[in-house]
Amino acid sequence: MSYPYDSEVRAAVPYAPPLDLTDIAAARALLVEAAAGLPPFGPEAGVELTHLHGSGAEGDPPVDLYILRPTGGTAQPLPVLLWFHGGGFVLGDARESLPFLDAAVRQTGAVCVSLQYRLAPEATFPAPLDEGLAALNWLADHAEQLGIDLDRIAVGGQSAGAAYAAGLALRVRDEGGPGIVFQLLDIPVTDDRIATQSAAEYTDTLVWHRSNAELSWKAYLGDGGDPISPYAAPARAEDLAGLPPAFVTVNQFDPLRDEGIEYARRLAHAKVPTELHLYAGTFHGSSGIAVTAQVSQRQNADLIAALDRAFSTATPVNDKRELIMTESTPTDVDVVVIGAGFGGLYALHALREKGFSVQAFEAGTDVGGTWFWNRYPGARCDVESLAYQYSFSQELVDEWTWTERYATQPEILAYANWVADRLDLRRDILFDTRVDSATYNEDGSLWEVRASDGSRRTARFVVAAAGSLSAVAAAPFPGVAEFSGAAYHPGQWPAQGMDFRGKRVAVIGVGSSGAQLIPEMAKQAAELVVFQRTPAYTLPARNRPLYEDEIISARRNHADLAESARRSYAGVNLPITGDTILDTPEPKRTVMLEKNWKLGGNLFITAFTDVGSNLEANDIVADFVRGKIRDIVTDPEVAEKLTPTDYPIGAKRIITDTNFYATFNLPHVELVSVLDEPIERIVPEGVQTSARTYPVDVIVYATGYDSLTGSLTRIDFRGREGVSLADWWADGAQTYLGLATTGFPNLFTITGPQSPSVLVNMFAAIEQHVEWIVDCLEYLRSHDLVAIEPRPEAQQWWADQVESAVQQTLYLHAKSWYRGTNIEGKASQFLVYANGLNDYRTTCDEIAAAGYRGFALKGPGASALSGATTKEVSA
Repeated sequence: MSYPYDSEVRAAVPYAPPLDLTDIAAARALLVEAAAGLPPFGPEAGVELTHLHGSGAEGDPPVDLYILRPTGGTAQPLPVLLWFHGGGFVLGDARESLPFLDAAVRQTGAVCVSLQYRLAPEATFPAPLDEGLAALNWLADHAEQLGIDLDRIAVGGQSAGAAYAAGLALRVRDEGGPGIVFQLLDIPVTDDRIATQSAAEYTDTLVWHRSNAELSWKAYLGDGGDPISPYAAPARAEDLAGLPPAFVTVNQFDPLRDEGIEYARRLAHAKVPTELHLYAGTFHGSSGIAVTAQVSQRQNADLIAALDRAFSTATPVNDKRELIMTESTPTDVDVVVIGAGFGGLYALHALREKGFSVQAFEAGTDVGGTWFWNRYPGARCDVESLAYQYSFSQELVDEWTWTERYATQPEILAYANWVADRLDLRRDILFDTRVDSATYNEDGSLWEVRASDGSRRTARFVVAAAGSLSAVAAAPFPGVAEFSGAAYHPGQWPAQGMDFRGKRVAVIGVGSSGAQLIPEMAKQAAELVVFQRTPAYTLPARNRPLYEDEIISARRNHADLAESARRSYAGVNLPITGDTILDTPEPKRTVMLEKNWKLGGNLFITAFTDVGSNLEANDIVADFVRGKIRDIVTDPEVAEKLTPTDYPIGAKRIITDTNFYATFNLPHVELVSVLDEPIERIVPEGVQTSARTYPVDVIVYATGYDSLTGSLTRIDFRGREGVSLADWWADGAQTYLGLATTGFPNLFTITGPQSPSVLVNMFAAIEQHVEWIVDCLEYLRSHDLVAIEPRPEAQQWWADQVESAVQQTLYLHAKSWYRGTNIEGKASQFLVYANGLNDYRTTCDEIAAAGYRGFALKGPGASALSGATTKEVSA
């Protein structure tokens, strides 16, 4: 399998020896051959090297040490590092570590000692550890001669060498010996069980395979028996309390990565000050192979800097030390993105472009989100195609050609697939994998994400792009499971399509999906019964093929059109006159209404500026549409049932349709108003109302969605102190800017509750959200910050803004899914910011420009930003 290694690390891949420990002698010979081509090590001026091979203290085995120290004498004794080289217990040589230790001597001024220990299988546990203890005792016995400080002894090592260092620290804690003040554990081997997620996932990475790990443990433990000693496998230690502070590194694409991470976490939980770093794009031991790569140099520099800090701040070993929480706990990826619809795809692309590592999860088997699941007959967008597309890339606009004014579901899904391929997004998406839970780890400032396939990922940030209208609302009728026929929901439509010819079909619901689906179902079904609770205002789409000159003009003027849409109320360029209908006299008023009705689409409702805020103006337009319904539907009784009278036009989602009203003129189509004839239950043979039973073969539940919040609360998000997001929002969604929520640091939502989302062009909303989030993450990275979370007072301020905005509209004059009233038990709350995308964008930009006013920021860089992060929120 190919892994996305860092480009500079990848350049060193041809020089990485393909080790195979099934023949240890051959593997040793390979390394000797590789080393023969390297220049011999010799310290430069300022460092002297001594090779000492002699007797250990009484009762100890002999010691074989390479000692590096600063040249010249010093008035004060020097700290000392005892280092164990790597090599999987069976390979390697103390001299391999000398260049690294030479750099450590120069930066820290310490004495660095590389131990030449005997290798397995010739020397099995505990022989090499005994040699380490012997070296430690020898250094203590010769402290005055060597000029070393016994209060500043550190142990360290790489890979298997780090296992020796950690095991020695445990043994000294338990059995006594020279005090150790620090552990420097570089890509440590800690657990002989090799049962982690990374061990299962990275089975064929460079240099160190899982099979090598198994063979090396077998060689080292020999007949170690059971239980395995924690001095051999430190992860087996039941108690890690009382150990010296530790600095732990891990490589990203390493089968041993997770055992290093877990050991560091256990140290921290045992109140051992622990710092943990993961290096992206690296493989096991790459810092010693790809030595010129920047990430390798950073890894080695971080190790030396940590040693320097430890020696500078070391306290006597018997002093009590409190836990120092690390601010740089490593993660599998920087960001987990939930969803591969248009929001998730753009988030994945934009984050990768800025250098963030990303893993996306998608419950479906392919990209598309809403348009992957909603495959029902007649599914079509109600925003014009030339606006319903990404605007961030001129190339994407130029290379894709829409065919119709309002694109169908298959064409939109094809666009999503094309974009995913064009931007090479699939390699970072796990398909057919639903995120079940995400838990925030306060100690590490990271999220632990668990998926339906049993896999786990850790990430600093989570971006939830799960969709505003993706959580299907269950049919709210008793007896659903008793129905003997086939049942469907538009949001879970079978990919292969269905044949309804000759069938008796019931459609329950006349919202957007129902209005699009009903005319198509009527073309096939032998009988069609439509159950309507609340009549809807629907407008003619007037769909048609796009003209070539329209496409050319849109491409040529894309930059200007995109910027204009970004700064518009609805995220789309509509030819709004600025006229109010109340100030427009007759006959001009009716002429304009007729003209816009013939043009079709959403232009009709937006042509006059006062329709959305003034009831008198709204009623004029609503009366016009009611008249059109009566003109189209030939049966006056049916027309009356289809005519909305108790709420303003636009107070619920405006629907665009093709032949919806005319469908009810067909002889095999029947309309049932459940206001007059309530549905009592679903029975085996069909739908039972208060008046009769309607026998059908198929039921389509066009009953909508748990909109805006359902896709989030159906994931088990657990924030600080284990609080559930579903519980936190039980009385209503609480957010700051619709982007983040108090108590859930580093969790961002795209087109979620309290943002403009469904009231504007979704692509415009997505791009604004994603770009703001990516800018925010760049800000955190550049200012050495690891967590961001809304302050409670900021969240309340935003709730007030959302409420103030909707009070200026007519939305509160209708019960709708905008308020969650379609879901039994859901808190009634207007869930969308109704003051337009342009106003919203300005507010978000101002908050970001003020150092993310209203957010609490955490990390080493937070103190330098305290003025910005504590500033009071104001409207």
